Amino acid sequence: MRKMIPTLVAMFVFMTSQAGELYVKINSTPGSYYATFENQAVYNNSGIFRFFELIGDHSNLLVRHQVSQQVMANVHISVPYNQRVIGEINTFGQFILIESQPLNYISWYAQQNPFVVQNHPGICPPMTHPIGMMSYQQLSEADYQAFLEHVEDEVFDSGKLATAQNFVKKTRMSAEQIKGIADVFTFDESRLRWAKFAYDYCYNPANYYKLDDAFTFSSNRDALKAYIAKK
Repeated sequence: MRKMIPTLVAMFVFMTSQAGELYVKINSTPGSYYATFENQAVYNNSGIFRFFELIGDHSNLLVRHQVSQQVMANVHISVPYNQRVIGEINTFGQFILIESQPLNYISWYAQQNPFVVQNHPGICPPMTHPIGMMSYQQLSEADYQAFLEHVEDEVFDSGKLATAQNFVKKTRMSAEQIKGIADVFTFDESRLRWAKFAYDYCYNPANYYKLDDAFTFSSNRDALKAYIAKK
């Protein structure tokens, strides 16, 4: 019985504790960033990341530039239960703590209700982005142009396709941007494979008809239309 008491106390503390939150600002050059902490991932071009419902107490924050894949930060951060940790990553990739404040959730409903949130500043609505249910940022034109040049630097279609496919999975692109990538391929077969793959990552699929002009042969245009019709 005595051996069970510490376990029961630990379970009670765990169940009555609110998960932690982490707010981080990246002080670096403008651009699109990809950040992960615990099992959550966030993409945006603001350089400000929010992680909610953290239950691991501590983990590594990894931030990469979305285009260059340069690691902007890889730091260990402790986020205690019932605490909102606020900090920034300096130009040296170091985490600087600004403030740690206690959480004051009223209920799960208060977290979802904008009126309650507005009248209780200590409450923030959940903005979690667990792996597999990520929130994606539309690709800015500046980042698109940088990535387009990156794809063009690949010598063979196979390299261009692999690079483009890997990148588009981490963002959202317009049909016009997807067509721009298609135009850099040498062969129609590669353009078709790219167009099919990128369709699920297009935020304005109604404009996908613009990819018709990317193909040399009408058979590939028809193949793409048939593929989309089945989606």
